[in-house]
Amino acid sequence: FGESNGQITLVSNTNEDLTNCTISWEGTSQTGPVITGLNQGQYVANISCGGCEITKEITLNESDEIVEPELVNIKHVS
Repeated sequence: FGESNGQITLVSNTNEDLTNCTISWEGTSQTGPVITGLNQGQYVANISCGGCEITKEITLNESDEIVEPELVNIKHVS
């Protein structure tokens, strides 16, 4: 507990390859669908993918258990 060893992994629930998206995180200089070395707290991902702009808020809690990846719903509208 109290260590900076948390990780957030974003996964698209629409089979979109998030590595082709631009993902920035508020409060950290890390980018991309996976960020590491995190303390518990609130994190905000700003995602730009295929013309869609998405903001996803994620709360990271201390836990000894592995938590399922956070799903991001990306829908393209024509």
